[in-house]
Amino acid sequence: MKTKLQNIKILELIFFLLYFTSLYSQNNLVPNPSFEYTIDCNLNGGDIFKAVPWFGPGGSSDYFNMCFYSSFPIPCGGGGVPNNNMGYQNARTGQAYAGICFCEPGWPNGGYREYIEVKLLDTLQNGKIYCVEFWVSLARFCQYPVPIGVDALGAYFSKDTLNYSNEDTSQVFNVIPQIQNPEWNIITDTTNWVKISGWFIAHGGEDYMTIGNFKRDENTHTLIAYTNIPGPPVGNDAYYFIDDVSVVECDTTTHLPIIYPIVIYPNPAEDEFTIESKGNTNKIDFEIFNYIGQIVYKGSMIEKTVVPTANFTAGMYVIRFRNSERLEYRKVVKCN
Repeated sequence: MKTKLQNIKILELIFFLLYFTSLYSQNNLVPNPSFEYTIDCNLNGGDIFKAVPWFGPGGSSDYFNMCFYSSFPIPCGGGGVPNNNMGYQNARTGQAYAGICFCEPGWPNGGYREYIEVKLLDTLQNGKIYCVEFWVSLARFCQYPVPIGVDALGAYFSKDTLNYSNEDTSQVFNVIPQIQNPEWNIITDTTNWVKISGWFIAHGGEDYMTIGNFKRDENTHTLIAYTNIPGPPVGNDAYYFIDDVSVVECDTTTHLPIIYPIVIYPNPAEDEFTIESKGNTNKIDFEIFNYIGQIVYKGSMIEKTVVPTANFTAGMYVIRFRNSERLEYRKVVKCN
């Protein structure tokens, strides 16, 4: 049972965490994005809740931090970094990361799953575009001889938590993630950190972000990463370390410097609209996506171009502009 002093210290840490994150994260809506802040360095399996305010909706989602001291032989180093009971990996930044099982084939009801979830620092706004990013590295394992990689790594945003006590959350959540690693892009890198990223248009009211595998085993593609011992594969498990999670509003927000602003008119549009960047001298490539993320048009421009929209269905579209100096997202509406 926690003492009153322990509860006070936890509240003080959470307050500091939220203040520090909002002050230095460059508009990142994810608190404790690299899992650096913890309430306890005595780490065992299923301790993601010690990386406040992250938690695991079911399963036994793990947390690893360099502050954990282990007397276990390398590489089975308990909850430490870089040595831990799942293998060896340095943190991408700082000294900590999370770890979950994305797929363990053979379990009933779609396969065994683990997830990590967090409440965002601010509620997502209707119609706004948000860019999402997190980094993963496949665990090498110190207990199992054959790790497998998967393609089904995603992030789901919801108004309510997925931490429902009346569900068997060691199984697959029946939701469609807004951010999904491309199909057949199977991540098997056990040495480097690999970026999973994407964008989506919020419906509004989303307060929670959950990372994991939201596909059943039959829709999850796997690949054996390597084999430590001769013989047939045994103990296959797709377990990934996770670090550096970010959610930022990217509607008109640039990730690289913009020299000449982009103007779109008319907006809303009927049969066509113009994209203009007066004074620009570098080629800008752009792609237009519909509301479900399908590319409906590609083009390029220097200072000005006209996009025909007579064959577009009515609704909202997202334009992604990019060249060596800029990455920018804009919205345009097609009228009836």
